[in-house]
Amino acid sequence: MRAGLRKLSVFLITLLLAISLVACACADISEAEVYSRLIAQKTNYPEGTHWNDASRTYVWQDIIGMEEYTHTTYTGYGCVAFAYEMSDAAFGKNTLGSIVEDYSFDQIRVGDILRINHDSHSVIVLEKQSDGVVVAEGGYNDSVHWGRKLKKAEVVEKGNFLITRYGTGNETVAPDPVPEPVAVPVPVDTAKVTSFVSRCYNLILGREADEGGLNNWVGQLASGSSNAATIISNFLGSQEYISQNRSNAETVDILYSTMLNRPADEAGKAHWAGFLDQGDAESVVINGFCGSQEFLGLCAEYGIEAGSVAPASSQAVTGLEGFVTRCYREALGRGSDEGGLAYWCSILQNRSQTPQQVAAGFVFSDEMNAREKIQNNPDALLDSLYQLYLGRPADADGKAYWKQRIADGLSLEGLNAGFALSAEFSGIIAGYGL
Repeated sequence: MRAGLRKLSVFLITLLLAISLVACACADISEAEVYSRLIAQKTNYPEGTHWNDASRTYVWQDIIGMEEYTHTTYTGYGCVAFAYEMSDAAFGKNTLGSIVEDYSFDQIRVGDILRINHDSHSVIVLEKQSDGVVVAEGGYNDSVHWGRKLKKAEVVEKGNFLITRYGTGNETVAPDPVPEPVAVPVPVDTAKVTSFVSRCYNLILGREADEGGLNNWVGQLASGSSNAATIISNFLGSQEYISQNRSNAETVDILYSTMLNRPADEAGKAHWAGFLDQGDAESVVINGFCGSQEFLGLCAEYGIEAGSVAPASSQAVTGLEGFVTRCYREALGRGSDEGGLAYWCSILQNRSQTPQQVAAGFVFSDEMNAREKIQNNPDALLDSLYQLYLGRPADADGKAYWKQRIADGLSLEGLNAGFALSAEFSGIIAGYGL
């Protein structure tokens, strides 16, 4: 299996999609039953429900046959999250999935997850017809959509791989008889939530919490009406914090302590302070940290939702230009030219490409020359990818890992996908309101 995964042009995506909690499969479930369970989910996710990368995440652990990834948590966003939530409803959450690369149309079955559009979108199959398939999907025009028909060529010629949860040879447990609930309420530990809010008072405002303010923020977090990122943003936007006249560098230091639970490294501090120096709102930095494992782990310890921050209204207006300008700076090491800026902004505005695809357009450009660098200068390429997609310099262990993957034959497409689908980049995108 390990050797096969190296051949995939989307190595990290296969990791994100290959879940295993208990080795069980649905060898004897019929496609008619799968269809029935999928369609039942229209009650929970009606046509047109808003859905994008910020709408929902799907987290799982432990990948069978991949020793180096065991006990590591992976997160899927947007269309990936929707496809797997639907698949769970049809097959049961504990059902092992298997990957089929270079699949034929004949191999597709109702309930299979297809990665299509040259590795940019995931759908789940509702019906299979002679000339194509009918699918359900999240993130199609930023919404849930049921019943779009895809022709054979779209799902085969433009497909990357499929995930099937029909019999895999490890059948030990029958599937869940009915779809699982969409959400299971988790008891709130008020003491932990209180500790988190008190921590925000100390680290951001430099004082102990007052009773009224503490009760207000704890109530919002405990009720689910707010999340950790929004609470932090509100503290930074308070008159009390503004009156302290903190420098941008000091604000970044505070966000490192509050969100990542560590001091800022010199390069990271300079990078994020640069956004504030050029006039970006604090939400860009906050959302840049939201997808980090450090912040997600911190929020898990306190039993609260990490969330993200809605962009400031002034930032939302210039979000397109800000995002594209950032791509020029981090990928090409220069400012944007007028024609290029207008071109990429129009693509984002028309939604003909996702932000991930636009960023990939810079990576695969002749100017960046990534195909030559992956062969002859992988260090320089990885430095650019870390800055573009993760918003920070490469760490030694991470760079060593990716260099080994490149040496093992990982393609540029697979390398780019590994960074483009990161939680960190999703946070950066959200920071620009995209």
